[in-house]
This record gives sequence, structure tokens and C-alpha cells, in this order.
Amino acid sequence: MYRQQRSNPFRTILRMILLGVLVGAGFYVLNNPATTEFAPPLQATSVQMLPSATMLPPPQPDEPQVRLLIPSVVIVADIVPVRLDSSGTWNVSLLGEHVGHLQGTAWINQPGNIGLAGHSERANGNPGVFSHLADLRSGDEILMQIDALTRRYVVDTVYTTVPEDLTPLYPTTDDRLTLTTCTDYDFMTGVYRQRVIAVAVLSGVWQEPST
Repeated sequence: MYRQQRSNPFRTILRMILLGVLVGAGFYVLNNPATTEFAPPLQATSVQMLPSATMLPPPQPDEPQVRLLIPSVVIVADIVPVRLDSSGTWNVSLLGEHVGHLQGTAWINQPGNIGLAGHSERANGNPGVFSHLADLRSGDEILMQIDALTRRYVVDTVYTTVPEDLTPLYPTTDDRLTLTTCTDYDFMTGVYRQRVIAVAVLSGVWQEPST
């Protein structure tokens, strides 16, 4: 026969307080994103991140409205500046459906090699503005409209090269366009393995009459 002990009300209250503290701490750990000890590890993605993703700079007052037209592959797009970032990289991640003029290459008021880039595929899987760049053929016409001025180029060569090859964008003594886009996507590494290059040489310039 045993003797039943009387419950101590203070001990019961203390146990309830301790239980409440433990339960509250558990909820805090599960719901507080700042708790790093129990946070799940970050998962690597297959998307190649580009450095210094910033909004495209707005056109400056002295920058004219420029548009690219390539009738044979049905391309009509505005040309916007693509600046070099602090690491010396052209950030084209926010080009969208625009064509980007690569800073450091020649421009409309300079002789030489004008470098233009565009996406072959958008982030949502839709075709990009340069999705058919590889379909260009020698002799195809490319027009660059600068306000009322039109510069006509004729495609000379179309080929592929590796991403590290920047020689197509080197300065030249002749007036040309060099158009580039990505191709040959590798799903294992999440990067494009080649670049399509289309080179067109200047064949004429004319001014639309003012009305």
C-alpha cells in the first residue's frame, strides 16, 4: 500500500510555464526565417547568373532613336545601349525584345565595327529577337534607322564561335555591323556553348526628306 502524494500547485504552475516556453520556442524556430541552424540549404539552379543586373539606362538627350530592320528574318526592334559593368562584362539580361548596342564598339557617328546583341530565347521560353539570326544568308539586307537617316548594310558572313571569342567585335577599318546571339544551350550546365555571328558591311546611306 502506498501513500498518494499531494500535488504542489506551485510546481504545477512552474511546469506549465516551462512547457509554454518550450512550445513557443519550437514555433519560433519553425517560422522564423532568420534562424539559420534549421534553415534548409540553398539549392543550386541551372540559370547562369549575370553580374550587376541593373535597369537599362534611359536614352540620353543626345542619343537618337535607333531601330534595326532585317526583312528576310522579320526583325524590327529598337536599339538600346548596353553598358559595361565594373567587371568589364556586358549585361544583356534585361534587354527583353530590344537589340543592344555593346558599349566600346563603334557607333553610328563613328567609323568601324558596330556590335549588336540580342536574345535567341527569352527567359519564358519564347523566341528572342535574334532567334533566327543563324538563318541570315549572304546578300540579305539590314537597315538601321537613326531618326530620318537610314544606313543600309548587306550580310557578308554568318558563322558560329565559342563565347570566349571576342575577335568578331574588334575594331575594323571598314564600316560594318556585327550581330551576335547565343546558341547551342547545354541543359546539363545551364549555359550556351556557342555564339552566332552575322557580319554585314555598309552599302549605302540616305536621308528621308523632311515634310
